[in-house]
Amino acid sequence: MGNVIEFRTRRASLWNDETMAKLRSGHLQESPRLTRAFQGIGGNTAKTYRGALRGFDKWAHGLPVTDEVLANFLTHLQEKDRTHGYLRVCPAAVRFRERALDRPDPSGSETRFAMGISRRRRRKTKQARHLTLAEIQGIVKTAADTGSLWGVRDAALISIMFACGLRAGEAANLEVRDLEVLEDGAGLLTIQYSKTDQESEGAVVGLPPGPVRHLQEWIKMAKLNQGDQLFTPIKGCGPGFSLPVIVRRKMLTQYVAKIVQKRAAAAGHEGISSHSLQRSFAIHLSLQGKRTHEVQEAGRWETPGMVLRYTQGSLAVRSKIAQAIGWE
Repeated sequence: MGNVIEFRTRRASLWNDETMAKLRSGHLQESPRLTRAFQGIGGNTAKTYRGALRGFDKWAHGLPVTDEVLANFLTHLQEKDRTHGYLRVCPAAVRFRERALDRPDPSGSETRFAMGISRRRRRKTKQARHLTLAEIQGIVKTAADTGSLWGVRDAALISIMFACGLRAGEAANLEVRDLEVLEDGAGLLTIQYSKTDQESEGAVVGLPPGPVRHLQEWIKMAKLNQGDQLFTPIKGCGPGFSLPVIVRRKMLTQYVAKIVQKRAAAAGHEGISSHSLQRSFAIHLSLQGKRTHEVQEAGRWETPGMVLRYTQGSLAVRSKIAQAIGWE
């Protein structure tokens, strides 16, 4: 009897071993045609699509892009409890790439069925907790009263995020040159980067005197120059460090969020995130009588839907029905 030879089944792959090795290591280069297609859309959209495509390619592991494969990928994401918004991005990214490469649209009935399941499973997103102006001023004061370099920086960061309705990413990308101090003590802030600014046009917003004073104190204390990042990491006292050291590079968005959470907890407000400051900004303007379109413009939201979602409670508080009941 001859030797028995066992054959191991392999997954179907359209790429060679070298390409698959690059894919697994995350160093697969996109084609020039796809690069040009990405250049034709907004920078933030291109970044989001590239991230979604990396996740899909890693999971697909060389499988041909078909309706069935795309539907199975969406099911995989649902099992991982990914958000419905992310599940919407992934098929859009795959379709974009296939069109850019002159290949047929892979999405079909199975993909639509998987997306329908995702919509039915979608849970209502929990709103970030909001704070009043007095509570935010208390958080800023608690940080500033420490007198440390960290405290002064964090006080400036939190005050400006609320006063301008900044997202964490917007605050992290600010530079010293983006701040202009006016004669009356107020200021103007140029926001060069925003996830809602797909064309990178930038936006100029006003700053009240209070946050401007905190910013000036931080800039002076940290000895920042015009070309420096406005908010930077600080290396603390420890082995090899006799004094706090300013690290002249951009602060990570995640670090901005941790600062807000930490300083709010120190002032007695648990469960606060950087998103809470943006929602507080919208609700505060709404309670001051600003219309939805005015709040939308001030917060740089693309649609009024997000403003209404943020301010739903405040609109109910100041509605004519509530005033008519008059229960003090």
